[in-house]
Amino acid sequence: MGMALCPTQAGKFLLAVMGALFCSSLLAYHAASNEITGTATYHEFFHRRDKSEAVTRDGSPAKFRQATDLLWGASGLFLAGSLINFSIYRKRKHRLKA
Repeated sequence: MGMALCPTQAGKFLLAVMGALFCSSLLAYHAASNEITGTATYHEFFHRRDKSEAVTRDGSPAKFRQATDLLWGASGLFLAGSLINFSIYRKRKHRLKA
């Protein structure tokens, strides 16, 4: 809906930047929360059903690290996407002024 309301292409890129930053922040907050509390939710994605289990840092360190690292990695990907979109936004905004 927000993309339809933005009249310019630069505005659409700016909206994408804000959305990606929001997703990155949310994932980073969840990963940091896992690190602080020492608990995480481990998902097994390669089965017919999505199996999830609560794991702790002490009880199952490998699963805990995998679950938390997945969140950190996804946060980094959204951050990289927002930086790329921001650079495109700046180039388009600069072109419109020239």
